[in-house]
Amino acid sequence: MDNLSLQNSVLPLSLLAALLTGYLLYFRLMHRIKKDKPIRMVFLQKMEGIVLITAFPLLIFFLLGKGAKIPGLHFRFTSFELWWSMALSAALILLNYFATQKADNWKMYPQIRLNNWTPSLIVVNAFIWIIYLLAYELVFRSLLLFIFADWISLWPAIIVNVIVYALVHLPKGIKEAVGAIPFGIILCLLCWQSGSFLIAFFAHLALALSNDYFSVYHNPNQKF
Repeated sequence: MDNLSLQNSVLPLSLLAALLTGYLLYFRLMHRIKKDKPIRMVFLQKMEGIVLITAFPLLIFFLLGKGAKIPGLHFRFTSFELWWSMALSAALILLNYFATQKADNWKMYPQIRLNNWTPSLIVVNAFIWIIYLLAYELVFRSLLLFIFADWISLWPAIIVNVIVYALVHLPKGIKEAVGAIPFGIILCLLCWQSGSFLIAFFAHLALALSNDYFSVYHNPNQKF
């Protein structure tokens, strides 16, 4: 019961409030993406997302964390992380090959709305996703997961994590919000087992990039 005291609740609840505040501001700004200068606008949106998603939670952590190290943050890539990252990424890439054949998917992805995808555009798109998802997973599967698990234990922390994860996908439709639930549970369990957010980052990156590039491949109006 000591962990559930008011004093111990300050950091996790403040962190959650900071994350939700950042996301509300982020989605308020998303309407600024226009079809005229698509690369610049998508890049700007992702940079805003990095700042708003990461800055508020990190500020709260450094103010209230009493000098503690960021939990779930290490770059020692163990065999457990390697194999699970490869297996999960392979499964997601295969799934996306079929999922991206539907015209509904082409209405949303890729976010960069250009018909001719050159090698340089492929690289730029990958770079944007890499830096965005590093910040994204640092907050979700590092700060939020580990700090809440320390406060209320693992499974309640996963429930909180997945609820928030599903909510932030709602603007993309109920289908993505529902799909985020099992995906979020798997990522939380693997990251907790490994002690790092790296599996979530690599799996999420494989999901995002394969979704973009298979969408271009299958869309008759786009090409490489």
